[in-house]
Amino acid sequence: MRKLFEYDLWGPPRRFRPEQILQLGRLLIGLGDRELQELILVDWGVLSTLGQIDGWSSTQLRVVVSSFLRQSGRHVSHLDFIHLTALGYTLCGLRPEELQHISSWEFSQAALFLGTLHLQCSEEQLEVLAHLLVLPGGFGPISNWGPEIFTEIGTIAAGIPDLALSALLQGQIQGLTPLAISVIPPPKFAVVFSPTQLSSLTSAQAVAVTPEQMAFLSPEQRRAVAWAQHEGKESPEQQGRSTAWGLQDWSRPSWSLVLTISFLGHLL
Repeated sequence: MRKLFEYDLWGPPRRFRPEQILQLGRLLIGLGDRELQELILVDWGVLSTLGQIDGWSSTQLRVVVSSFLRQSGRHVSHLDFIHLTALGYTLCGLRPEELQHISSWEFSQAALFLGTLHLQCSEEQLEVLAHLLVLPGGFGPISNWGPEIFTEIGTIAAGIPDLALSALLQGQIQGLTPLAISVIPPPKFAVVFSPTQLSSLTSAQAVAVTPEQMAFLSPEQRRAVAWAQHEGKESPEQQGRSTAWGLQDWSRPSWSLVLTISFLGHLL
């Protein structure tokens, strides 16, 4: 693939024009680390294109975001919500100690988009990102968040500390997106959610629980998830009984109906 890039198309990556990079799209994953470093990333369209591609290796994520910072002359603390949104998946190329320098206000504005992505961040990176949201300029203490905030931050909620997750109320839990539920590390998922909390999941949330997460749950927790998966739905047995009663009601008229028909028959 590299030979195709270098010799059969437009030459080495350092010569790629923005429109060529946009055209390649997901094929850019085939570039090596050195070739990625050669890409010119200061163009807004190019940065956004790379930020919307999932499947980068951790090394590639690091190369892309580092190259952008170097070429743009920006420090992490100077990234606004537009830059953060454009970086998208590649934001996970920043080390935890670098993520700490992101403006909490800017990040809270970008969270609406970033939270829709299945970010390839480590657990430590997600914890830093979630912490940014409780700092001044963010959303404040987690205990005060309404379900709409949990919905807005999406997958970033997976980085909320164990103690804070275990203290969530039913309304707050139901604000978590199904994708956020699915990306919580299995050991953490088993530790933070009690059977009572798990039973309060919506059916969509419960269905999002992964087999890996289920494997870490206790029998009681698994039963709670199974119950939540069928919340609001009749079991086949209940549906059979409902159908049977319905047929019985129609096939066996009530005594009041029989008496009414008999009375009308005498009048005619």
